[in-house]
Amino acid sequence: KKMEKEGKKDGVGLVTIKKFICGGVAGCVAKSTIAPLERVKILYQVASVEYPFTGVLNTVKLIMKKEGFSGLYKGNVSSLARIFPYAAVQFATFDKYKHFYTYLLAPDQSISIIANFFAGASAGATSVLCTYPLDVTRARVAVQVRNPDGFQSQYRGGLFATLIDMYRKEGGIKALYRGIGPTMIGILPYAGTNFLTYDSLKWWYQNRLTLSKSDPPVYVKLMFGALAGAVGQTLTYPFDVVRRRMQIDGLKGEKLYSYPYKSTFDGI
Repeated sequence: KKMEKEGKKDGVGLVTIKKFICGGVAGCVAKSTIAPLERVKILYQVASVEYPFTGVLNTVKLIMKKEGFSGLYKGNVSSLARIFPYAAVQFATFDKYKHFYTYLLAPDQSISIIANFFAGASAGATSVLCTYPLDVTRARVAVQVRNPDGFQSQYRGGLFATLIDMYRKEGGIKALYRGIGPTMIGILPYAGTNFLTYDSLKWWYQNRLTLSKSDPPVYVKLMFGALAGAVGQTLTYPFDVVRRRMQIDGLKGEKLYSYPYKSTFDGI
C-alpha cells in the first residue's frame, strides 16, 4: 500500500528502483546469513568425497578444521554477486507480472490465486535467466576443497576470471548454463508456490485473522516468508539436486565429478 501511494507521488519508475534495491539488499543479507549451511548443502548434494554425510554440525566443524572459518563462506562472493540482481529482478518484476496475469485471468481485478502463482513463476524464471552463470560459478567454487595435501583449485582467480575461464575452456555459453533445464523446471513451481503461499497467508492474516488491511508486523512477515520458502523448497528439492550435479559435471577436484545425465528426468 505504501509503495502504491509512493508510486502515485514519485512515479512508477522510482518505485520499481526502490523495490529493486530493497529486494537485492534483502537477498544479500539472507544469503550471507545462511552461507555456511548453503555450502554444506552443496557438498552433500554432489556427494563430496572430502565431506561425506555425517550431520550438518559435524560437517561445519570439519570444514573449519580443514579450510578455516573462511571455508564456510567459500563461493559466497559469487553467491552475493548473483543474489543481488536475482532478488532485485524477482521483486521488481513480480508486481508487473501480477498486474498482467490479474488483467488476463481476472479482469474484475479480484485476487486471483492462479495469477499470483504464474506471476511468481514468471518473476523467478526471469531472475534465473539473468543471473544463471553466477550460480554455476558459485557451485563449482563451493565444491572445491582446500586441504593440507596441497590440492590446487581448478579456479584460482576472481569471479570474472572464473567466468572467462569457464567460457573459454569448457564450452562457451553452454558451459555457463549447465543445469539450466532442471533449474527452469524447478523454479516455476518453486517461485510460483513461494509467492502464492506468502500472498495467501498475508491475505488470510488481513481478511480473516485481524480483519485489518494494514500490513502485518515484521515478525509475521518473516514467519510467512519462512513457511512459503519451506513449502516451495520441499516440493522442488529433487530438481535442485540434479541441477547442482549437472553444474559441477566434469569438475576436477579431489575426484573427477562425473554426472553425465542425458536430461533432467534421467538425472532424477
